[in-house]
Amino acid sequence: MSVATRMMGVVTALAGAALIVLPFATWYVAQLPSGDERASGIDAAGELWLVPALGALVLVSGIGIALGRAPLLAGTTAVVAGGLAAAWAAVNIARIPVGAVLDDGLDPVPVTADVDVVVAAPLTAVAGALAVLAAGVVALRGWVSS
Repeated sequence: MSVATRMMGVVTALAGAALIVLPFATWYVAQLPSGDERASGIDAAGELWLVPALGALVLVSGIGIALGRAPLLAGTTAVVAGGLAAAWAAVNIARIPVGAVLDDGLDPVPVTADVDVVVAAPLTAVAGALAVLAAGVVALRGWVSS
């Protein structure tokens, strides 16, 4: 196995680690008169629990590629999981699933406020895309050589 393939495995594993961690970082900020309200990807969109699970698949696949274990299977798994994670992150960037709400303990009242996407959200999509690219090269090499 070549050094380049092992390095692609390391890059894939690092992208998987990022996919595991980044959904727990701040994704959204609403600027209110009372101060900034922040929400992580997981807090704002429960379906984003899928991204760390997919990240774990990418991480394990990247380790498998780096160790030279079934690069075609590991690469293909990382491509699919990374692609799904990137797509799910992109959906939650394009369609912001949160809004500002004033909650005084009685009835929540929606408040007009802009909700901004911060850097962790697009970095999650980029990590998924990076996993697709790095593992895709490995899977393509494995497919061509088999």
